[in-house]
Amino acid sequence: DQAPPEFRDLAQHAGSLLAAAAQRGHTCVDLQGLDEAVRSEAGWPNPGDPTDPLSAVRESATADGLGGLIGDGSNLTPLVRSGERLYLSRLWWAEQRLADLLAGMLGAPLTRVDASKLGQALDKLFVATDPGVALQRDAAAAAVEHRLAVITGGPGTGKTWTLARALEAIRSCDPEATRILLAAPTGKAASRMAQSLASAKVFDVEPATTV
Repeated sequence: DQAPPEFRDLAQHAGSLLAAAAQRGHTCVDLQGLDEAVRSEAGWPNPGDPTDPLSAVRESATADGLGGLIGDGSNLTPLVRSGERLYLSRLWWAEQRLADLLAGMLGAPLTRVDASKLGQALDKLFVATDPGVALQRDAAAAAVEHRLAVITGGPGTGKTWTLARALEAIRSCDPEATRILLAAPTGKAASRMAQSLASAKVFDVEPATTV
């Protein structure tokens, strides 16, 4: 409330822009290459328009710039700028916490599975000669051999099928590894994930939890 009126107006515009970006699944906006769909949804002026306040954000958003409304994360401000990215403060902090968590997982020691046992388990679970199956086998192996692994692909490419067999490979290599936790961002997603893994008929799956 102590910021000059022009800074408050700018913060309000930036907030509407970031809210529109969040609705489209983005945690931030790129100050150099603003998504046109987000720009349109937020009613943001086109590049070069005299009323476009984006240039003021780019030029003035420092740790103590814009009347204390935009910071660099070192103190509490409504908005945070990191390089050429502008965030709502809560989303910036959430991203930092997630990054710290993932870095901790990557740095933690991993109990290595026996390579021979893993190879035998994967050979039984992935028997087709189709190149796509070979890639899925590699993905399953990576999931078993690393503390953190990301399996990506479009709909119907076999992500859940691969995950189910990766989990079965873990159990084959270590029969004591019987506790498997599933997590998803929404209840609907959690239910679908549990159903998909159960339909793979590799092992029994309890309902997933939301996070």
